Amino acid sequence: MIGFWGDRVMRQLPHYPTTPLPHYPTTPLPHYPTTPLPHYPTSHSYPLLPMTVFEGNFTEDISSLRFAIVIGRFNDLVTDKLLSGCQDCLKRHGVDVNPDGTQVDYIWVPGSFEVPMVARQVALSHRYDAVICLGAIIRGQTPHFDYVAAEAAKGIAAAAFQTGVPVVFGILTTDTLQQALERAGIKSNLGWNYALSALEMASLMRQLRPRNEDKPLELLENNPQQALMEG
Repeated sequence: MIGFWGDRVMRQLPHYPTTPLPHYPTTPLPHYPTTPLPHYPTSHSYPLLPMTVFEGNFTEDISSLRFAIVIGRFNDLVTDKLLSGCQDCLKRHGVDVNPDGTQVDYIWVPGSFEVPMVARQVALSHRYDAVICLGAIIRGQTPHFDYVAAEAAKGIAAAAFQTGVPVVFGILTTDTLQQALERAGIKSNLGWNYALSALEMASLMRQLRPRNEDKPLELLENNPQQALMEG
């Protein structure tokens, strides 16, 4: 019964004739010929520098190297020992560590927080091949340790980046005095390692810019390839 009435209803619906949509002929897009880009051979425009391996060594003439050591006086029980280890390493590698000599200058500051500013000022003079920063920050019962240690690390890194002179981070950051003393002579003296890093970096930087001491700083920063070619 449902099928019968449904069929009658469908037959009684009005019929609307469908009109086909008009046909619009498509016009092909114009063809624009592509022009190849000009080829600039890099071998003629920019002379290639010979490839080599650079690394610091301890066999070159050490007598021409100059160092500055910036020492924080706070916690001098530790920093004095670091300085002794540093001097021992430099002396055994042929550096004259005498304060009255011409190779090492010593600058004392109140504490580790003041080390970065003086290290940057010393590096800006470009009188030294490397700067060694020595200090000791020992954790106490307040957050003072975190602030001083963080600012000392950031400041020393910034001094090296801004001047192009190796600035060695030789600031001990320990939880206890015992830990600091163990790293300043009881078990090993990290002052020796800091001096060794300074010797290696001073030698490396001389290889990277062997004849550019008299070049303007702007030329070295803006066009290092030209500076190396002209050097």
